[in-house]
Amino acid sequence: MAKDSDYGAFMEKFVLQPGPSAHELPLSALTFAVKDIYDVDGYVTGFGNPDWARTHPAATSTAPAVLAVLRAGATCIGKTVMDEMAYSINGENIYYGTPRNPCAPDRVPGGSSSGSAVAVGAKLVDFALGTDTGGSVRVPASYCGILGFRPSHDVVSTTGVIPMAQSFDSMGWFARDPVILNRVGRVLLQLPDVDPVNPSQIIIAEDCFQLSAIPSDRVTEPLFKSVSKLFGGDLVKHAILGDYVKENVPSLKQFMTKENADQEYNIPSLAALSSAMRLLQRYEFKKNHGEWVSTVKPDLGPGISERVWEAIRTTDENVDVCHSVKTELRAALNALLGDCGVLAIPTVPGPPPKLQCDPIPLEAFRAKAFSLLSIAGVSGFCQVSIPLGLYDNLPVAISLLAKHGSDGFLLNLVESLYKNIQEEVVCFEGKMSGYENVVGGKLKLKGKALDVKAGGVKKKKKNKKRQDQISEVTENELPAGGSAELSTDPNEEDVDDAKKMSGDGKTVHCDDHLTPAEKRYIEQRDQIDVHRLAKVANKSHRDRIQDFNQYLANMSEHYDIPKVGPG
Repeated sequence: MAKDSDYGAFMEKFVLQPGPSAHELPLSALTFAVKDIYDVDGYVTGFGNPDWARTHPAATSTAPAVLAVLRAGATCIGKTVMDEMAYSINGENIYYGTPRNPCAPDRVPGGSSSGSAVAVGAKLVDFALGTDTGGSVRVPASYCGILGFRPSHDVVSTTGVIPMAQSFDSMGWFARDPVILNRVGRVLLQLPDVDPVNPSQIIIAEDCFQLSAIPSDRVTEPLFKSVSKLFGGDLVKHAILGDYVKENVPSLKQFMTKENADQEYNIPSLAALSSAMRLLQRYEFKKNHGEWVSTVKPDLGPGISERVWEAIRTTDENVDVCHSVKTELRAALNALLGDCGVLAIPTVPGPPPKLQCDPIPLEAFRAKAFSLLSIAGVSGFCQVSIPLGLYDNLPVAISLLAKHGSDGFLLNLVESLYKNIQEEVVCFEGKMSGYENVVGGKLKLKGKALDVKAGGVKKKKKNKKRQDQISEVTENELPAGGSAELSTDPNEEDVDDAKKMSGDGKTVHCDDHLTPAEKRYIEQRDQIDVHRLAKVANKSHRDRIQDFNQYLANMSEHYDIPKVGPG
């Protein structure tokens, strides 16, 4: 049973020592913990639920993944708490307690590999093993401010791991140090040490960053500056991923709904991707555990109980279409990235929710989260979540994805970039330290001052060139989508922020010191912003207020936000 002295991370503690070796092993002197979904000889694999533990015997063998890191010299110190039946990304467990998030004690740690992430974040172990079906390594890594790696689907054995949904199940691991993350990965992936290969391109999915409650620049700028230093800014490109997916994954039409299309703060094609993933996940969960659930009728926690019983009622309708979506998405993203290409997205759409959060806004947050998480989940690509410090005292992360089988390349890239990224985070935080999120009754949100009484975004005078651009772009002139090199930033620059006054009163443009690559980066992002603004230009004032209020409602668990009036 978990105890507060260890942040509530552990189900039970024990010690499994590595065998004797005549030479230095890659993981010598490192400690690790394993999620209570892995078999360990002599221990019951509890799957996060006491009814499961009560009705299953102790394991008679140890999972190959656990044996691999033991043989590589690491010492296991116990099993960690997880969400019941791996069916949540929150990290709350009503039976064994919720592991305490070391980065944000009043927030959830993320699940379902909650205890493993907390054990690493709290420095109780050097690394930990988890599993990731719909996001159960990536989400807690983001929430706990640590590195989390989901390998390419099916490249690491899941034998001796309780299945959730085999089309998506992957083992995964956490670490604080990118060197350890890489070393653990090379053991599990059975990869030799090789020299890093430079990426061919880094594609920033701008529409995905607009899903997030975190200002886009706060997440993307450290990555851009780090890539520019190491490889050159020309590698960074921008894409509207939702349009590309919609055009290149035709089977998604089966999952496109009017409700998704009408939500301004959503990406319809990625919402459809999430629907396909969750349908297949429910169907496979039923095949794996339906008989046990129907026979035992376990007492499950809120949210999890509803999802489990929804899975039990699932039929095979559209399951074949889900498999087609998987095939088409992998081919489409392979074509987009090419060899050694990388896709950058937010790991999750905002900071970790509060403990015992109201289920209604939480469901909206989950929907956005799965739109992001389904990209790697459905394609089978490898993905790493990289911490980016704190925003409003809450952890922030960015994710990098590479095509299936590129795990070694991605691990090397993270190790190469990590130090520079953290240095850029410190610089960015220092630059922004003079700003507060709420000043004089106004809320600073996504880099804009929101005048609540005025009913919208209070904007200073904008650059005339931008106004002319926006006025010229109409709905019927917008591209149909599919271009991978469209571009950019959801944040509009105020004139006062874009210019500095010299001592003689002349205007000095702040971009005079920018490199050509940085100027191209900004220009690309401005183009995407123009198209985004034009898309909503024809909406009535009342419709825009209604859309904006929905956006604020979705964020209400993170900030105290009053409703915008119709004035």
